[in-house]
Amino acid sequence: MQLGKPWISWPAIDFLAGHVRKNMDVFEYGSGGSTLFFAERAHSVRSVEHDANWYAFQQKGWNAPEARVILKAVEATSDDGTPVLDYVNAIDGDYDIILVDGLDDVTASSLRPLRLKCFEKARSHVRPGGIIVVDDAWRYDDIAFDVGEPRDVRRFQGPGPGRWGITRTDVYFY
Repeated sequence: MQLGKPWISWPAIDFLAGHVRKNMDVFEYGSGGSTLFFAERAHSVRSVEHDANWYAFQQKGWNAPEARVILKAVEATSDDGTPVLDYVNAIDGDYDIILVDGLDDVTASSLRPLRLKCFEKARSHVRPGGIIVVDDAWRYDDIAFDVGEPRDVRRFQGPGPGRWGITRTDVYFY
């Protein structure tokens, strides 16, 4: 988080640095360095965070005076067998950029494909001309489309901050 960079691949960070504009609204599943990155470049940033300690740290850890930043803490629990509904459904309104990052590896096997569920939900909240960014996309080669199929998909593979080795970040254009 101290770098003020999303923990995604460097090629995707470079793409986003040239893509984000001051009039854009951003939603993030997961907060941290990406929140700082977007806050410096976009009009508004809304993030949902499942980790209460991380949320508390961020609440007092930084301020972005030119952007509206709204962090929402959501407990990652199951509701009648449906994976963490509050987390997935925390997105409201429409956005120019939606980052699907954050909560992914969870202990209960029924919650395993959480980023896929966030991606599915995000598709109905991305504005025309907007993008959905999926981190660690190499895990989700089987993302399926039905309605609202993207115009294009770009894959950004490489190392990134806060991680060892190579990762892939996919950007879906709507």
